Amino acid sequence: MKGKITVKGIDISYKRINSDDYISLSNIARARENEYPSDVIRNWLRTYRTIGYLGVWERLYNPDFNSVEYERVKEEAPENGFVMTPKRWVDTTNAIGIIPSMGKYADIYAHKDIAFKFASSFLLISVQNMV
Repeated sequence: MKGKITVKGIDISYKRINSDDYISLSNIARARENEYPSDVIRNWLRTYRTIGYLGVWERLYNPDFNSVEYERVKEEAPENGFVMTPKRWVDTTNAIGIIPSMGKYADIYAHKDIAFKFASSFLLISVQNMV
């Protein structure tokens, strides 16, 4: 099942996979950077805090999560040159919480828990900029 919701004038796609809702991170990222939403996602993925959150989520819900590779990624995350993409995350750790697609109309979907965390990072940034 696929659908769309509109939040603050932005259409956000979602789909149901194995009875779980997955929400488009690409659509959420367009609210911050319309021209290059994939950069917003990559920047979010490269933070140590995000890697830690994703690791906990995967350990809770993914019996096939590659914890050994995750630990390697987590050690690498604090380094200045660290780069993480959704595809690399999935390929390296066997993650199920993020589902990247490739091609001209590529879209990155994430389990609703992860998508809400991603969206809330924009709220936190906005609030911090106001203080």
